[in-house]
Amino acid sequence: MSSRTKRLVKKFQRCGLGVHDARMYLKNFENDVKKYLKAFERWWEECYILNIDERYKSVVKYRPQPKTQEGIQELIRAIEDTGKDEYVATYNTGEFISHLVNKGYSRNKIELKIRSPFSCLGLYTKKDWIIIGDVRNRVGKGMKGGTIGVIGNAGDGVGVSMGGGRIVIRGKVRDCAGGSMKDGEIIVEGGAGNGVGVGMEGGTIVIGGNAKNYAGGGMKGGTIIVKGTVEVWTGDEMRGGDMYIAYLDPYNLSDEIYGGNIYRGLPEKWGGKPELVVKDGEVLRNKF
Repeated sequence: MSSRTKRLVKKFQRCGLGVHDARMYLKNFENDVKKYLKAFERWWEECYILNIDERYKSVVKYRPQPKTQEGIQELIRAIEDTGKDEYVATYNTGEFISHLVNKGYSRNKIELKIRSPFSCLGLYTKKDWIIIGDVRNRVGKGMKGGTIGVIGNAGDGVGVSMGGGRIVIRGKVRDCAGGSMKDGEIIVEGGAGNGVGVGMEGGTIVIGGNAKNYAGGGMKGGTIIVKGTVEVWTGDEMRGGDMYIAYLDPYNLSDEIYGGNIYRGLPEKWGGKPELVVKDGEVLRNKF
């Protein structure tokens, strides 16, 4: 008897039901998951060429769909068990799962375990997600509220274009975290790749480790806090906002900073003693 069947047996026995009922429930549930997988595969084949918004909106046409956390989790397992790399390598699968959670799932919080690093989980969401496992690209893209917690690492574009909410990554991220974000908060416990906050207009990004090239590139507003170091072209074409960098090498600042402020050190509210080294786009050479 599988561990899942044992759990169901105990649950059913508390309700006065027996092993047979648990097995029948499990059989029916597994049949439902097969139907969910077929609906997903039809959507994949028919909507693959559409753009991201059109694919997301089209999900509702493909039924049946799971409406419980257990059903969504088992659909993810079924997708992973197909062994088809294309289901993981592109954005589509995460768009489908995000639609299920945002539109069909009635509760405001969901916890999912993934073996495969899907992209676009938490797309356009207002709900609370806990994702156990590494994710690929664009987690939390365009999110409007809620909280996404990832117990693992993340790929490119974490929180890109987000307008609200909070993302916490319990690992490291790759490039363009918070790109073009308008509001909200991104907290990364580890390091980050290139382009942290590129083109951001508002919100807050906190990087717990080091960040690579082009941090704050083209940013217009908001706040970036890096608890470690940054590499070259920092603040390139920056026009607004504030950056706090714990360990700033002046040689890594861009020669083309047009606005905003850059501080060496962490914010005072974190016990730091920030020193202003770029004021309104002007590098204060005497600080170096």
